[in-house]
Amino acid sequence: MPQRVPRHRAAFPFPFPFPVVCAALAWLAALAPGAARAEVGWPKIADRVDAAVVEIATLERAPAVDTAGNVRITSQGGLGSGALISADGLVLTAAHVVASADLVAVQFRGTRPIRARVIAASPADDLALLRLDGPVPAGIRPLALGDSAAVRRGEPVMVIGAPYGLGHSVSVGVISGRHEPGAASATAPPP
Repeated sequence: MPQRVPRHRAAFPFPFPFPVVCAALAWLAALAPGAARAEVGWPKIADRVDAAVVEIATLERAPAVDTAGNVRITSQGGLGSGALISADGLVLTAAHVVASADLVAVQFRGTRPIRARVIAASPADDLALLRLDGPVPAGIRPLALGDSAAVRRGEPVMVIGAPYGLGHSVSVGVISGRHEPGAASATAPPP
């Protein structure tokens, strides 16, 4: 089923040199360029950024025709994750998480869900920006975005997300590659 992004949403306002988006994006604040070492304090990093990682629940409503030809409205839910990036309630997530959502709710660990609106999306970069409809819970500090141009292959990366609804799970690995604008691709014919 093709994903749709409603026409009223603005283009994504931030330039990103390569469209690599981790599920929770927590690694952007967790590791500064050059932070790769033989031993990384993964538990400390996870503890430091976890409060700003959110679980996202979506609901899409769509008309459906049953076998008798009757039209009814159906609902389908979705799950994802993101990260708080500003104290005034901006949340960065992947565009595919909210692309066809009619309703979006964001939940910080241990809090009630807060309604949110998609204010910008870039499906080509798989990035979306949400604005919370309520205040950020007390004591939660936003994550700072890192410099994606400084990320190198082989550097450590941590992802805190909610795969299959398993909230605040942690995975670690390394940056295996980068998208280089203008580089030849094995899947695309040359222009």
